[in-house]
Amino acid sequence: MRIPGTLWRHMAIEVGRVVLITAAVLLCVVSFSAVVKFLAEGKLSPLDALRFMGVIAVPMLHYTLPFASGFGATLAYHRMVSDGEILAAHAGGIGHRAVLMPALLAAIGLGGGLAFLNQQVIPKMLESSHRMITQDIAKILSASIESSQSVNFDNFLLHAGSVKRFGADTSSGASERMMLTDVVAVEFDRKGVIRSEATARRAWLWVFPPGGPDPMPGVSPGVGYVRMRLEEGVGFSGGQLVRFTELSPDPWLLPDSFRTDPKFFSNSEMDTLRERPELMHGVEQRRVRLAQRLAERQTMGEIKTSLLNTQRVRLVDGTGQTLILRASDVRLTPERRWAVLPTTPGRPIEVDRFMPDGSLARYGARSAEIVTQTIDLEGMSELTARLVLSEVTTISGTATGSSVGGSVGGDRAQLSLGPLYSSSRPLDDLIGRSCAELLEASRAYTNRDRPDLFIEEAASDLAKSIAKLEREILSKVHERWAMSAACLVMALAGAATAMRLGNALPLAVYLWSFIPALAAVITITSGQQLTHDLGAPGLFVLWGGVGLLVVYTLVSYFHVARH
Repeated sequence: MRIPGTLWRHMAIEVGRVVLITAAVLLCVVSFSAVVKFLAEGKLSPLDALRFMGVIAVPMLHYTLPFASGFGATLAYHRMVSDGEILAAHAGGIGHRAVLMPALLAAIGLGGGLAFLNQQVIPKMLESSHRMITQDIAKILSASIESSQSVNFDNFLLHAGSVKRFGADTSSGASERMMLTDVVAVEFDRKGVIRSEATARRAWLWVFPPGGPDPMPGVSPGVGYVRMRLEEGVGFSGGQLVRFTELSPDPWLLPDSFRTDPKFFSNSEMDTLRERPELMHGVEQRRVRLAQRLAERQTMGEIKTSLLNTQRVRLVDGTGQTLILRASDVRLTPERRWAVLPTTPGRPIEVDRFMPDGSLARYGARSAEIVTQTIDLEGMSELTARLVLSEVTTISGTATGSSVGGSVGGDRAQLSLGPLYSSSRPLDDLIGRSCAELLEASRAYTNRDRPDLFIEEAASDLAKSIAKLEREILSKVHERWAMSAACLVMALAGAATAMRLGNALPLAVYLWSFIPALAAVITITSGQQLTHDLGAPGLFVLWGGVGLLVVYTLVSYFHVARH
């Protein structure tokens, strides 16, 4: 039999026309529903709302195109059945299976097109739409306060009676300076418990957005922050009520959300994330923390070994000058400080410090502690140590280290020497290692009878963060493929259902096409969340709806194919 090219072309144009109209209508409705909330809250102006609708329309195809393909195919084929076109084609020797070929071609085109959009275009357009909402932090703050809503950033909650914006502040480098009145500020810890709270007559905010020219010292350049100064208020912290004239809490961190959510990444970029999870902001923070803790343990391990073997250890200060500590051992205190033990009980702990001019300063202390700290120096993390001496006697000597002719220089309650560095500087090596390499290095501290809880906590946190990221990537990749497959199957299901129920009322036909499609979308969305939470077992739910839709389509097809 000759291929009915003319009929196929006519039917394909009809299906494409109806799908296009249906998709346009659904996009307008869904896009408006997405923008109306931001428009009502004042986060978008009317002109920005129209721009936002144009940008968000493409990501909304992820949900609207499957319904549009199913509904459009149902509408087009039901009209052709009602008008007798399908019956005329059958009378002319063209079977129902051949009549369904245009629907199959349209389904392949729609499914393939949605797969391309889901993997390459929609993530970037979704990022653009989110930036329109989140890029102006000052506008969000202002709109929320003016609508009597509280603002949550990082671990702070802020509420104010009024707000006034003054624009960029050239003196501080902030992109926006704002004044708030009748302010309530609450700070929470990681568990959500209130750590401190304050009320103030007035507050000043300086906004430094993510990626701005003035990054916060010691924090990734991709993280913005807000500085706040409260004036004339009352604060409650540590069980005490305090009145203050000025109070400056720690800055609020504003991490770049586009580096913390895989939905803004294409499939190829998510493949890269699997290999290098440290590219994700949250994972990178935990990787750096583990590297810093491993470096501290290695540094203190070197100090401990040197003291046990030689009863002395050599450290270097920031100018390259040498400091020699004479002791027998170091032990970790509950406060995470390292207590220095004297060479002989009752004897003072001795420290030789070579000065830049070549002279030697010798100290004797009743007790001493080593406090480690990580600092940010020109964009690089540096692990430093500070030697804190208590009840100190200072003795001056010669550059050769001889104490002959030395004299007592004086007594003091405490002396802090630092920052100091070990000769090996292990953080320089550890900070450049991947997550897998750091987790492997941490096993030397955790796989033993008494695990090092300091390392185990950071390693466990990093491992959990990576596992969560892998589950999220798995769920997003399969959701995109499943939604594309559903788009393909829905078009076929709609055409087959319309032909099977050609004599039924139009509404009944649309319901028999819409309800299975809705069930498939719901199971895909639910399965994506389950996969995110549980991992691979959630894929059974994610793909289960598509599988049931395939079965429903095959039942309708075999019913039609008999004729």
